[in-house]
Order: sequence, then C-alpha cells, then structure tokens
Amino acid sequence: RSRRQEIGCIGTYNELKCDVNGDFLCDTAADPELTFSLVDYNTCAYNSANGGTDNWGEVWTPNTSNIMSYSWSHCRNYFSPLQVGKMNYYFTQIGISYPFYSVNGANYLCNGQTGYYSTSSLPGVSNYTWETSSNISILSGQGTNSISVQATDNYGGYIKVSPGCGYNSRSKSIREFYDLEIEGYDTACAQNGFTYNYTIPPLYGATYFWSITNGTINYGQGTTSVNISLSPNSSNQTWLVLDINGVCSSTVYKYKVIAHGNPPPPATQCFAHEDRPVVEDPNNTIAGDIILFPNPANFNVTIIWPSEAFYNLNLTDVRGRVVYNKNKIGERQYLLNLENYQSGIYFMQLTTDTNTVVKKLIIK
Repeated sequence: RSRRQEIGCIGTYNELKCDVNGDFLCDTAADPELTFSLVDYNTCAYNSANGGTDNWGEVWTPNTSNIMSYSWSHCRNYFSPLQVGKMNYYFTQIGISYPFYSVNGANYLCNGQTGYYSTSSLPGVSNYTWETSSNISILSGQGTNSISVQATDNYGGYIKVSPGCGYNSRSKSIREFYDLEIEGYDTACAQNGFTYNYTIPPLYGATYFWSITNGTINYGQGTTSVNISLSPNSSNQTWLVLDINGVCSSTVYKYKVIAHGNPPPPATQCFAHEDRPVVEDPNNTIAGDIILFPNPANFNVTIIWPSEAFYNLNLTDVRGRVVYNKNKIGERQYLLNLENYQSGIYFMQLTTDTNTVVKKLIIK
C-alpha cells in the first residue's frame, strides 16, 4: 500500500501500489517522504499520529526497520518474508557465478604417506575449513589455505575446502594407489627409429627406476618421464616396468605392455605419415578435423589443430563456468595440463575468426 501524499498516488488510488509497479513486494511499504520528524532516532518508532493514512484510508505504519526503508540508517536491519523469498529464488533458480579456484596437490596417496594440499589465497577470505575422507587425517594447516595430510590406506578418498565468504566448496578426489598407471601409447611402432614418451604422475618423495624388455630407454631414467624406442621381436610386445620407492612402505611396481603396431593419432603411423589430408583453410575447419587426445584424459590432453589459423580456446565445466581460457593459439599441437581440474565432463570451445567448434572432453 502507499500513503496518499497531497494529490495522492496517481494511477494507484484504492489499489495496492505493489501490484501495479515498484518491486511487487507487498510487505515492504516504502515511503520516500518519510521525514526524520516522523521516526524517533533512539527507538526507530514511527509516529502514526503524524503520518496520516494510506490510500485505503487506514493508518499509515511503514516498517522503519526494513532494509529498504527511508528511516535512519541504524534502524534498517530487517528483510521482509517476501524479500527473503525473492533472494532465495535468485540463488536457487538463477544461480551465482563464483570465482573459480581449485585444490592443488597429489592425485594419489598410499598408506602412511604424507601429502600437501593448498588452494589460492582468495580475496576476502581469512579462514579455510578443510575436510577429508575418514581414511585421510589432517596433520596441520586447518584454517589456512594449505594443509598436510596422511593416508591410512591405499584406497584413495577426497580433500575438500570451504573458504566461505560467498565461495563454493571445492574437492579433489584422491585416487586409489592401485589405479596409478603409466601414461603413453598402448600400441607403438617398433620400426623406422620411432621414439615415444611414457610418464607417471609425480609422487611426493618418490624415486623412480625404469626398465624395459625388447626396447631401449633413451633418456629420463630416474624421473617421472622416459623416452623409449621399441625393438622388433617375435612376441610383438615391449614391457616397460617402473619401480617406485620412497612413497609407500614397500616398493610399488607398475608396468605397461606395449603392442607393436600403428599408434593412434596424432602419432605418425609406422608406414604412412598421414592418414588424411591436412586442412589448411580455417573456413573449412569442422569438428571432425579436430582431435583431442587422449579423450577421456587423466593429466594432459593434446589439441590437434588441422590448419595454420590462430584460434581461441575456452574450457567450461557442465555448469557453464569458464575454467581455462587462452587466445591466439598458433600451435598445431597444443598440450593442456588437466591435473588441477576435477573429474567430469567439460566442453572445449575452439573459435577462429570465421567459425566455432565445440568438443566434449572427459577428465577421468
């Protein structure tokens, strides 16, 4: 309702003004002519005797404590039920775009291992609340943006941080140590001098020793990445074995059996350089010309771009939040690190001056 002020409220006489214009919240009576003489400074009480009547002839008694009132500023500390309802509708139906941040740290922990996890120092946040699965204990750092933890088994779990101050919580999945894999081609060429890289995710405090059957380690011994060559043999297989020490209570052994044959794109085939022509005209770039390898991916994905044209890259999650952006990429093969992103489905938008292609990326 509105109070008649001299000539009355034009167009709303004997009507609820909130049903006709304004914010449509009928429990937040506004009064732009609410003079200080009508509101007691100390008690914030409204003087109805001097306030007159509303346009329905009833005593005018606006709520001087409402956040939208024109009363003294120290009086305004109340939201009406309809105001709360409208805010709740916005939060639940429209949503909020939170700043993006992530939890950084190792993807694997084994029994007894200490791990370190952190997140960015976020604007306006003075306290960070960390939570872990029951098999991972927080050793130190609770309340800060960096913690140390210790695993009590080999079965993975999660690390979660809640910064408050309007930020959503973020979690990082810790994978089962038994699922740790050597990354690289399952099939590769054993002829013509081809070489290939194989990697393992970095583990805090670990030492690495690689060995190979029916092949040669060219370089990288003692690191998380080795370059190898395969040797032809009757089994048409090469075994790559990795001993990991210094992390778990005993040596962890990982191996990969590499079949001899043509590797998948983008690698050069054993006896052919290309299995299709390269598209040079950016106007002809279509989704089928662009390769994301591997997909699904664990730690890295390579974007194989079919032309010389520059392109812009936007990576968004399923909620539409941009988690990565880079403009003017000119490389035919662009490597994107995925270690700081949660498992799930993402959409990669690749844009040139003339067209846009969207590819789905799955992060395991």
